[in-house]
Amino acid sequence: MYTRAFCLAVLCSLLPACGDALNRLKGDFLKGCLQSSVPDSICRCTWDGIETHYGKETLLRIEQTQQWPEGFMQKSARLMARCQRSESTYSNDE
Repeated sequence: MYTRAFCLAVLCSLLPACGDALNRLKGDFLKGCLQSSVPDSICRCTWDGIETHYGKETLLRIEQTQQWPEGFMQKSARLMARCQRSESTYSNDE
């Protein structure tokens, strides 16, 4: 369910008008993700996974060139799914 919303959030976060600094990129990603009705914890978890996997240098290059590494959307969607599973597991433990 969140995959479509996530893809829209990623697209929004990578538009040229979104800024050129990593903090701005993160803020725009989180804003787009949250506006897509994805829970805050899942948005933050997904961003953390993206940042860990790709690194700051690659993320800044993506923002500057508007070119995504091969498999970026698929990897990002898998990261979001993992965050969803982790959250549902945590919620079920409470």
